[in-house]
Amino acid sequence: EVLHELRVALLHLFGNDAAAYAKLTGGADGARASLADFEAFLIREAKEPPTQSRSEKAARGADELKAWLEKTTEEDRSRVFASLNQGNSDTIDLTDFQSMSLYTAMLAVRRLDHFQNWVFEQFGRSREALAQVFQVLDVRDEKSLNRRTFSEGTRGLGYPFNPEATKYMFALLDRNFTGTVSSREFQRLEDFHAGNLLMNLKALKRLAD
Repeated sequence: EVLHELRVALLHLFGNDAAAYAKLTGGADGARASLADFEAFLIREAKEPPTQSRSEKAARGADELKAWLEKTTEEDRSRVFASLNQGNSDTIDLTDFQSMSLYTAMLAVRRLDHFQNWVFEQFGRSREALAQVFQVLDVRDEKSLNRRTFSEGTRGLGYPFNPEATKYMFALLDRNFTGTVSSREFQRLEDFHAGNLLMNLKALKRLAD
């Protein structure tokens, strides 16, 4: 969660991982960053005074980064750096920095796994039960779900998670990347296996390392 929250703040602030890393290193090709560089970068960006040219999204990212720094310790931030620095080097490169996206993906898998287990416990695991859950989620009776209706529907079900969490769960359910989830796609939740996905993600991370 700690690393994911940092990545969300940086994405809001810079737009993508590469742009954030360029700001961290000064944009030089092949530049690497140490723990001290990483720490100084986070503090500097959180303290950067707001400007008229900064978008609303970037301003929100700066606020999120400031809040993240306030609730984490130097030791926490050192652990975040270490999790990116799988080669145990003194520095990280762009590929290391971009591995934050894999942690976000693994967190999304765990969240969908939690939602799956909660649905099974509350409503049953049959296709009929999942069809009924979909009807409850489809609060606007549109025969499909988008990010907003999924978030509204899970809240209506009484699922104890915030909208930010449901956004990532929805992305995993939307296997065709259409921005919507049909009843048929939702029923694939019955066959969702978090363990297999996590193993594949960890294998990808090892390859990247």
